[in-house]
Amino acid sequence: MIPLPETRDRADEIIERFVGVPVRMTLMCGGRSSLIIDTVIHRVSRHKEGGLIALDGGAFFVESAMLVEVSPTMLVLRDTERRWSLSVLRWSDLPEEFRPYPRGQWVDPRPEDDDPFAD
Repeated sequence: MIPLPETRDRADEIIERFVGVPVRMTLMCGGRSSLIIDTVIHRVSRHKEGGLIALDGGAFFVESAMLVEVSPTMLVLRDTERRWSLSVLRWSDLPEEFRPYPRGQWVDPRPEDDDPFAD
């Protein structure tokens, strides 16, 4: 991956590839996947303190003290101390087996007798 270019026009061009299309966002904390969201990014707004990423039903605020890496298929945001990272990958670039389940089609992979809330 390469660092995001310093020029604002080039940065906007790169980020635009991930706006308005279905994406998978993965938040990593401490080197482990903490949150995976299949969503659409509607808008990325810049502020002097950082940036706001508007999603279906919510938003992420990203501080300005971060590193941004980009490849043709993935965008990665990291804090400067590398405690967390947020990767964004377009669904069209995901292998078929990792694409999201259709809504209402999710199946619990645990055996039926493995219910942690059973009496």
